[in-house]
Order: sequence, then structure tokens, then C-alpha cells
Amino acid sequence: MSSIELKPCPFCGGKGCMNQEKDRICSYVKCINCGAESGLVKVSAEYCSDERAAEKWNSRYEDALQKQYDDFSSECDLTDTLRHNSPKATNFDTAIVRAVQALRSYGIDYHDILPDTAHIMISDSKGNSRDVDEFIAEMEGKN
Repeated sequence: MSSIELKPCPFCGGKGCMNQEKDRICSYVKCINCGAESGLVKVSAEYCSDERAAEKWNSRYEDALQKQYDDFSSECDLTDTLRHNSPKATNFDTAIVRAVQALRSYGIDYHDILPDTAHIMISDSKGNSRDVDEFIAEMEGKN
């Protein structure tokens, strides 16, 4: 069996240690410092439960956000290039659009948390100032 590398604990930075439930029915990683656990992974003939437990332990919220951002950036870049035959969207503008969409996915309207006079404006691929709501509606085909 190969050595499985574990990231430090996301809560305290302590060392993670591979563990098995009784009779080796499940594997999980546990921090030896604070006791945080990865969650149980049942043993299966299809995969190594230790490796799956390590994947759970090693996955981080920031990694997931970065992947979403990268995927969205690629989508924006492609969309802008196809629509306007223009340079890629800036990272800042892409991040703003993604943040507004993420808030909406949780049922949060950013207008409710900003002052009444606030409007989020971004620069489109042609350098024009655009309202983020109009831009997202256009991007989603609602305009």
C-alpha cells in the first residue's frame, strides 16, 4: 500500500491520522491535536477507503471555491470571446459576477445587504461600464 499524504488539520494545523472503525468497516482521518474528523468512508471492493478518506480530509472549501472560480472564469472568457470577439474578462469583473451569482444561489439578494444607493458596476469586454444584474441576465439568456 502506498503512503497517503494528509494535509494539516484545517482548524488547528495539527497532524491528521488515518483511522478505521471496528472490523475495518470504515476509514476516516482524525486530527491528533483537536479531534476534527473527515467523515466515514465505507470499505468497498471498487476503491480504497483510506484513499477516499484522505481525499475528504484533504479537500478544502477554498479549493472548491477556486475550482468554481476557475470554471466560471473560463466560461466568461469563452462567452466574451464568442460574443464580442474581444479580450478575456478581467479577474475582478469575473469575481464580482460569480459572487453575485453565489449569493443568489443561497437566496440572498445583494441589494438587501448594500445601501439603497449602491449599484454594482463592472466593465464588460469592450471596456463599457455595465450594471452587474443586466450583465448576468444577458449572460444567462434572460435579456
